[in-house]
Parts: sequence; C-alpha cells; structure tokens
Amino acid sequence: MNRIVFIFLLIISSTRIYSLPLVQVNNTRPINEKVTLFTDRNLYAEGEIIQFAAHIGNNEDSASLVLYVELISDTGNQIVGKKFKVEKQFAKGSIKIPDQIPSGSYFIKAYTRWMRNFDPSEYSYTQVLIFNAKEDFIVSNSLEQNEKTINF
Repeated sequence: MNRIVFIFLLIISSTRIYSLPLVQVNNTRPINEKVTLFTDRNLYAEGEIIQFAAHIGNNEDSASLVLYVELISDTGNQIVGKKFKVEKQFAKGSIKIPDQIPSGSYFIKAYTRWMRNFDPSEYSYTQVLIFNAKEDFIVSNSLEQNEKTINF
C-alpha cells in the first residue's frame, strides 16, 4: 500500500515539474521588416525594363529569403509580379514593362512574405510614370483632327 502511494505521489510531482514553462515569454513586439526600394529612374516607356535594388532590414537580421516585387496600377491591380532572392538583406533585379500598357502613373510594390502578416501600408511603394508612345500618338492625332473641325 505504501508503495502505491509513493508511486502516485511521484507521478503527481513529476507532472507538475514538467508542466512548468521552459521558456519565459516576453511581451515585446514581433519583428517587423522594412523594405527600401531604389529604382534606376522614375520615367519609363512601354516595353522598357525597370531595374531596382532593395534593402530588407529591421532592428535585427532579416529572416526573409524572398522579395516579392509587383508593378501595380493606380487602382491596385497587379500588372507584373516576380520573386527575387534576398542575400545578406539585399535583393536586386528587373521587371519588364508590358508592351501594350496604357500611359499613366503606376507603383512598384515590394514586400516579403513576413510583411504580409501586417498592414499593406507597411509595404514599399515607389511611384513610376509609364509613357506609351503609340497610344499618345493616336490621342494627339485625334485631337488635331478635332481642332480642324471646330469653327469659332
């Protein structure tokens, strides 16, 4: 009987020891990465290549290995998107602008997979202007024809 009580107490005491947390949890904010994107310029023609370099950083070493870069319209629709390898907190690459893209203001959006856990306003956005010579030529031609028909 004493043996059974001893075994029972041993089991209860060992369960309490192992149920204690092994690692103390601190209440610090999660690590948030920040992407800083640099482009070769901010004015492009359709069909050209946008070259960029990016620094992925925070107050500690970045754990992300992939940078997502997208060319998006001013309404937020993705035009082109690619993934780039991050090495030593840096990434570089290029994105080809489609040939039939309309002239206008666009943005290059850059982020990591970790950043997707947070608000998209934390992503890097760089504004670029894209000029489609064929489209603008047609528009200016039609304006000239309209000017000829207007009488004052």
